[in-house]
Amino acid sequence: MYTFLDLLIVVVLALSAVSLIAMVLMFLMKNSKIRRLCLYLVSALGVYTGYVGLQIMSLNSTGRSLLAIAVALVSIGAVVLERLSKGNETRFLRARLLASAALITGMLNAFM
Repeated sequence: MYTFLDLLIVVVLALSAVSLIAMVLMFLMKNSKIRRLCLYLVSALGVYTGYVGLQIMSLNSTGRSLLAIAVALVSIGAVVLERLSKGNETRFLRARLLASAALITGMLNAFM
């Protein structure tokens, strides 16, 4: 018999696996379209982990709630930076790094 806590563990493991695969592909692939697609996926997962972190935290832990909001905003900012890069590889690399850092921070904030 499975409980909801068991299902939560399965969801966290699946989310971690998808996040890890998307981040690895984002940095190792040569095709720019696949890198952009992975960046959008990592950013969407960052916004999702920010939302989950905000929903999990109670009203008493304002520090972690603010961190969850910051994670979602940094993920959105990474997409904006990528859209404004217009072929500038340095800005695109910064956007990928921001999205990865936001996703990792969001995962740690929400599920630790």
